Amino acid sequence: MRDSGNNYSSCVLRDQSMRKAFTIVELLVVMALIALMAGSGAAISLSAGRKKAVDRAAEDLATAMRQARDFAQAGKKDCSVCKGADGICNNFDDVPLKGWQVVVDGSGYTVQGMCGGTTFGNPKKNFLNGVTATAGTGTVLFNPLSLGTNLGSDLTITLSASGT
Repeated sequence: MRDSGNNYSSCVLRDQSMRKAFTIVELLVVMALIALMAGSGAAISLSAGRKKAVDRAAEDLATAMRQARDFAQAGKKDCSVCKGADGICNNFDDVPLKGWQVVVDGSGYTVQGMCGGTTFGNPKKNFLNGVTATAGTGTVLFNPLSLGTNLGSDLTITLSASGT
């Protein structure tokens, strides 16, 4: 009888210790839920990163447009390109400033001044993080002395980011 009592109590102890642990199914369910939440969090983060990249590119392009407009209104020009035959800059025989332009293509933009048919200015600035201009590419010319632009109507430039 004593032996059976000991067996019974050891069986109870074994049964109680098994109840304190998780089953493999419970662990798999928890791991699947964690993976699902991590995956959705990564997708949300990636989407937010693309939106931020497009917003930054749009801000940079708007700043470039304002800069070109301001340079044209101020009559800013590069003396090495616009000087006249006498070699003196800002003189009566200078090549006239045609204006400042922003050239937009699919991968970036360039801000350039123009004297006669010669351009000068900044090198091309590429959009970052997979941002591309999908519509509205071309050239916007700001004429000097507040004489407007070469646009006949409103221009909309559409920027988007790749899905990677």
